[in-house]
Amino acid sequence: MKRKKKPMDRRNLQNAPPCHTGPIEVIENLFCGSQYEALVMASARVRVDTLIPLHILDADIWKTGFRGEILYYPIEDYKVLPDDVLDDLVSKILDRLNRNKKVGLFCQGGHGRTGYVASVVLGKMGYDDPIQFLRSKYCRNAVETSAQVRHIAGVLEKPKLAQKYAVQDKLSLLDDYWPDFVLYKIEMSQK
Repeated sequence: MKRKKKPMDRRNLQNAPPCHTGPIEVIENLFCGSQYEALVMASARVRVDTLIPLHILDADIWKTGFRGEILYYPIEDYKVLPDDVLDDLVSKILDRLNRNKKVGLFCQGGHGRTGYVASVVLGKMGYDDPIQFLRSKYCRNAVETSAQVRHIAGVLEKPKLAQKYAVQDKLSLLDDYWPDFVLYKIEMSQK
């Protein structure tokens, strides 16, 4: 039997129990999960109408029998989308939900990028604190970085969200410096 490869996590949580096993239906017809859980979203067990990969989607998706719509919106890990692209994506998700279509939203681990987009969708639907709602209904690690929190707060015009969640963000110091830090570590290892 093939073992599931764990996604890389810079916080080194290899021994932590999984925070979500899913996919999870966070509200009616909106499913969130990881890249691995996307196969379940596409299978007869859930059978979403639209899959939205925020990372990558493997061609194994066709083996599940999925023949629905795929809206590919790649987001760099730990980052955010440009405002106009995010607005377009959220509009498409809301349109499908309003038409009673099942939507599957996922990234590699199902935390940061998935939580970020799902929080904006929930906020646009009227949820006062979409991050808290998502963390309680789906995954305690949803929305990983201060940059994601700040963007959610800005798009939803809720500055209190940025204040509330920035302190809890373990990655906030790395938000803007992570690429430079990685390059520095690579350069140092080559010396």
